[in-house]
Amino acid sequence: MAENGLSERVERIEQKLDKQFTEVQEHFVEQRRYIESAYDKLDQRIDGLDRRMTDGFSRLVRKFDQVIDTPSRATSAARRRARPSKRHR
Repeated sequence: MAENGLSERVERIEQKLDKQFTEVQEHFVEQRRYIESAYDKLDQRIDGLDRRMTDGFSRLVRKFDQVIDTPSRATSAARRRARPSKRHR
């Protein structure tokens, strides 16, 4: 009888442990889903930021090119105006 009571007790403990293990396992699965979802959202935001930065830097480079080209064009035009024309001689 004592052995039967002991085996029943061991079985109850085993069932409790199985239940707790299953609950912990479910929490890990849920946590993993949440983390994967968060990483997916983060990746999407980083991709969007990367595109916006690339576009922004491209526009900035074009603006710099315009600024750099503008003085050289203005200087060339000023030099042409400063030189006497060959026709008027």
